[in-house]
Amino acid sequence: MAITKINNNTLSAVTTLPSAIATGKVLQVVTTPKTDRFSTSSTSYTNVTGLSVNITPSATSSKIFVMMDVVGGSGAYIAMFLRLMRDSTAIHVGTSVGNRFAATAGTGDDPSDQFPLSLTASVLDSPSSTSQITYKVQMATEASGNTGTCHINRSGEDQNNNQNGYFASSITVMEVSA
Repeated sequence: MAITKINNNTLSAVTTLPSAIATGKVLQVVTTPKTDRFSTSSTSYTNVTGLSVNITPSATSSKIFVMMDVVGGSGAYIAMFLRLMRDSTAIHVGTSVGNRFAATAGTGDDPSDQFPLSLTASVLDSPSSTSQITYKVQMATEASGNTGTCHINRSGEDQNNNQNGYFASSITVMEVSA
């Protein structure tokens, strides 16, 4: 890079710039924490309010590293399923076969009403876009009704005693140069 000086103390011109940013560099990080609670008894995926994040990639070649860290609980013998979304497209989910959910993470249907679980996932996504992208978490439960309710940031039981707690979840995205 060449710099021209005028009067030995003022920069007048930059004649060359680096041609490209090195690959694998983190260009931006955006995170959304969620400290309030969310519940659903829907057997279809529904958006978890407050667990979404927007990012606008600087180049179509950029990759987006997506990290989900969700604490969830459910009623006894109820399975809970989470999936990551890029706008309206599910990402980092298993293949659905028969009646099985295509999910990013989830719980079994063993008793979990007192024991919330930390459900995490990370994926390097290739959106090929320079438009704003929304990454979000969706949740579904195996059974509807009061006993089929699943929760974010609390246990299924949620009694006001020292055996229960409230928790925090988050979704974080990082743009990585490619």
